[in-house]
Amino acid sequence: DLLLFIKDANLCNFADGNTLYVCDMHIETIVTQLQANLSAILKWFKVNSLVANPKKFQFMILGYSSRYKLCLDVDGKNVVETDHVKLPGLLIDKKINFDIHIDFLCLKAHRNVNALSRVIKGYDNSNARLLVNTFFLSTWKYASLLWMFSGKVANTKIEKVHKRALSLLSNEADYHKLLEANSMVSI
Repeated sequence: DLLLFIKDANLCNFADGNTLYVCDMHIETIVTQLQANLSAILKWFKVNSLVANPKKFQFMILGYSSRYKLCLDVDGKNVVETDHVKLPGLLIDKKINFDIHIDFLCLKAHRNVNALSRVIKGYDNSNARLLVNTFFLSTWKYASLLWMFSGKVANTKIEKVHKRALSLLSNEADYHKLLEANSMVSI
Protein backbone atom coordinates (compact mmCIF):
# COMPACT_ATOMS: atom_id res chain seq x y z
CA ASP A 1 0.00 0.00 0.00
CA LEU A 2 3.05 2.30 -0.16
CA LEU A 3 1.97 3.50 -3.61
CA LEU A 4 -1.22 4.93 -2.08
CA PHE A 5 0.85 7.41 -0.02
CA ILE A 6 2.53 8.97 -3.07
CA LYS A 7 1.04 12.22 -4.42
CA ASP A 8 2.34 14.18 -7.43
CA ALA A 9 5.20 11.72 -7.99
CA ASN A 10 5.85 8.21 -9.28
CA LEU A 11 7.40 5.26 -7.52
CA CYS A 12 9.12 2.23 -9.03
CA ASN A 13 9.70 -0.79 -6.82
CA PHE A 14 12.35 -3.42 -7.49
CA ALA A 15 13.02 -6.09 -4.87
CA ASP A 16 13.75 -4.11 -1.70
CA GLY A 17 14.54 -0.84 -3.50
CA ASN A 18 12.30 2.08 -4.38
CA THR A 19 12.87 4.80 -6.94
CA LEU A 20 10.85 7.97 -6.53
CA TYR A 21 10.72 10.32 -9.50
CA VAL A 22 9.03 13.57 -10.49
CA CYS A 23 8.76 15.30 -13.86
CA ASP A 24 8.19 19.04 -14.15
CA MET A 25 9.55 22.09 -15.97
CA HIS A 26 10.36 23.96 -12.73
CA ILE A 27 13.16 22.81 -10.43
CA GLU A 28 11.44 24.28 -7.37
CA THR A 29 8.36 22.12 -8.03
CA ILE A 30 10.50 19.01 -8.50
CA VAL A 31 12.42 19.51 -5.26
CA THR A 32 9.24 20.34 -3.30
CA GLN A 33 7.39 17.28 -4.63
CA LEU A 34 10.37 14.99 -4.05
CA GLN A 35 10.77 16.22 -0.48
CA ALA A 36 7.04 15.94 0.32
CA ASN A 37 6.77 12.43 -1.10
CA LEU A 38 10.01 11.36 0.51
CA SER A 39 8.61 12.47 3.87
CA ALA A 40 5.42 10.47 3.19
CA ILE A 41 7.47 7.38 2.33
CA LEU A 42 9.59 7.72 5.48
CA LYS A 43 6.40 8.08 7.55
CA TRP A 44 5.00 4.92 5.88
CA PHE A 45 8.23 3.09 6.72
CA LYS A 46 7.93 4.04 10.40
CA VAL A 47 4.23 3.07 10.59
CA ASN A 48 5.12 -0.32 9.08
CA SER A 49 8.10 -0.87 11.40
CA LEU A 50 10.65 -0.53 8.60
CA VAL A 51 13.90 1.41 8.78
CA ALA A 52 15.22 3.44 5.85
CA ASN A 53 18.97 3.66 5.42
CA PRO A 54 19.83 7.29 4.54
CA LYS A 55 23.28 6.17 3.32
CA LYS A 56 21.59 4.37 0.44
CA PHE A 57 19.54 7.36 -0.67
CA GLN A 58 20.68 9.03 -3.87
CA PHE A 59 19.21 11.44 -6.38
CA MET A 60 19.98 13.35 -9.52
CA ILE A 61 18.18 15.94 -11.58
CA LEU A 62 18.08 15.46 -15.36
CA GLY A 63 17.95 18.40 -17.77
CA TYR A 64 19.07 20.94 -15.17
CA SER A 65 22.50 22.32 -14.50
CA SER A 66 23.54 24.60 -11.71
CA ARG A 67 26.70 25.64 -9.91
CA TYR A 68 25.06 24.46 -6.70
CA LYS A 69 24.21 20.93 -5.64
CA LEU A 70 20.65 20.42 -4.46
CA CYS A 71 19.89 18.56 -1.22
CA LEU A 72 16.99 16.56 0.16
CA ASP A 73 16.36 16.01 3.86
CA VAL A 74 16.14 12.35 4.89
CA ASP A 75 15.29 12.18 8.57
CA GLY A 76 17.60 15.08 9.40
CA LYS A 77 20.43 13.97 7.09
CA ASN A 78 21.17 15.80 3.85
CA VAL A 79 21.29 13.76 0.66
CA VAL A 80 23.23 15.73 -1.95
CA GLU A 81 22.44 15.55 -5.64
CA THR A 82 24.85 13.35 -7.64
CA ASP A 83 25.89 13.10 -11.27
CA HIS A 84 24.86 9.43 -11.42
CA VAL A 85 22.74 6.94 -9.52
CA LYS A 86 23.15 3.22 -9.08
CA LEU A 87 20.06 1.11 -9.64
CA PRO A 88 20.00 -2.70 -9.50
CA GLY A 89 22.32 -3.73 -12.32
CA LEU A 90 22.59 -0.29 -13.91
CA LEU A 91 24.46 2.98 -13.40
CA ILE A 92 22.68 5.96 -14.92
CA ASP A 93 24.42 9.31 -15.32
CA LYS A 94 22.95 12.78 -15.81
CA LYS A 95 23.67 12.79 -19.53
CA ILE A 96 22.15 9.32 -19.98
CA ASN A 97 25.12 8.28 -22.12
CA PHE A 98 25.99 5.26 -19.91
CA ASP A 99 29.76 5.95 -19.97
CA ILE A 100 30.01 5.31 -16.22
CA HIS A 101 28.02 2.09 -16.58
CA ILE A 102 30.18 0.83 -19.44
CA ASP A 103 33.37 1.65 -17.51
CA PHE A 104 31.98 -0.33 -14.56
CA LEU A 105 31.11 -3.29 -16.83
CA CYS A 106 34.57 -3.22 -18.44
CA LEU A 107 36.19 -3.30 -15.00
CA LYS A 108 33.97 -6.23 -14.00
CA ALA A 109 34.73 -8.06 -17.26
CA HIS A 110 38.49 -7.44 -16.85
CA ARG A 111 38.31 -8.99 -13.39
CA ASN A 112 36.47 -12.00 -14.79
CA VAL A 113 39.07 -12.37 -17.55
CA ASN A 114 41.86 -12.18 -14.94
CA ALA A 115 40.21 -14.93 -12.93
CA LEU A 116 39.71 -17.04 -16.06
CA SER A 117 43.32 -16.61 -17.14
CA ARG A 118 44.45 -18.28 -13.92
CA VAL A 119 42.30 -21.41 -14.34
CA ILE A 120 41.56 -21.85 -18.04
CA LYS A 121 44.71 -23.76 -18.96
CA GLY A 122 43.37 -26.86 -17.21
CA TYR A 123 40.32 -27.12 -19.50
CA ASP A 124 39.89 -28.52 -23.00
CA ASN A 125 38.92 -26.09 -25.77
CA SER A 126 35.12 -26.61 -25.63
CA ASN A 127 34.97 -26.22 -21.84
CA ALA A 128 37.32 -23.23 -21.99
CA ARG A 129 35.01 -21.60 -24.58
CA LEU A 130 32.03 -22.32 -22.32
CA LEU A 131 33.80 -20.66 -19.37
CA VAL A 132 34.71 -17.59 -21.41
CA ASN A 133 31.16 -17.26 -22.70
CA THR A 134 29.66 -17.74 -19.25
CA PHE A 135 31.91 -15.34 -17.38
CA PHE A 136 32.39 -12.73 -20.06
CA LEU A 137 29.06 -12.59 -21.85
CA SER A 138 27.03 -12.68 -18.64
CA THR A 139 28.54 -9.31 -17.75
CA TRP A 140 27.11 -7.71 -20.89
CA LYS A 141 23.65 -9.22 -21.23
CA TYR A 142 21.74 -7.49 -18.41
CA ALA A 143 19.92 -4.34 -19.62
CA SER A 144 22.06 -4.19 -22.77
CA LEU A 145 19.26 -2.60 -24.81
CA LEU A 146 19.59 0.50 -22.65
CA TRP A 147 23.28 1.16 -23.28
CA MET A 148 24.19 -0.71 -26.47
CA PHE A 149 24.06 2.36 -28.72
CA SER A 150 26.46 4.37 -26.57
CA GLY A 151 28.97 5.25 -29.25
CA LYS A 152 32.33 4.40 -30.76
CA VAL A 153 34.48 5.08 -27.67
CA ALA A 154 32.33 2.81 -25.50
CA ASN A 155 32.27 0.09 -28.17
CA THR A 156 36.06 0.25 -28.45
CA LYS A 157 36.40 -0.30 -24.69
CA ILE A 158 34.02 -3.27 -24.83
CA GLU A 159 35.76 -4.81 -27.84
CA LYS A 160 39.15 -4.44 -26.15
CA VAL A 161 38.10 -6.51 -23.14
CA HIS A 162 36.21 -8.94 -25.40
CA LYS A 163 39.36 -9.48 -27.46
CA ARG A 164 41.29 -10.11 -24.26
CA ALA A 165 38.73 -12.74 -23.19
CA LEU A 166 38.78 -14.47 -26.57
CA SER A 167 42.58 -14.43 -26.66
CA LEU A 168 42.48 -16.88 -23.74
CA LEU A 169 41.16 -19.43 -26.25
CA SER A 170 43.72 -18.80 -28.99
CA ASN A 171 47.04 -17.12 -29.71
CA GLU A 172 45.43 -15.15 -32.54
CA ALA A 173 46.01 -11.39 -32.29
CA ASP A 174 43.36 -10.16 -34.75
CA TYR A 175 40.00 -9.48 -33.07
CA HIS A 176 37.91 -10.29 -36.15
CA LYS A 177 39.70 -13.61 -36.63
CA LEU A 178 39.13 -14.42 -32.96
CA LEU A 179 35.42 -13.73 -33.42
CA GLU A 180 35.28 -15.88 -36.52
CA ALA A 181 37.22 -18.75 -34.93
CA ASN A 182 34.79 -18.78 -32.01
CA SER A 183 31.64 -18.34 -34.14
CA MET A 184 30.86 -15.05 -32.42
CA VAL A 185 29.99 -11.51 -33.34
CA SER A 186 31.22 -8.35 -31.67
CA ILE A 187 29.40 -7.29 -28.54
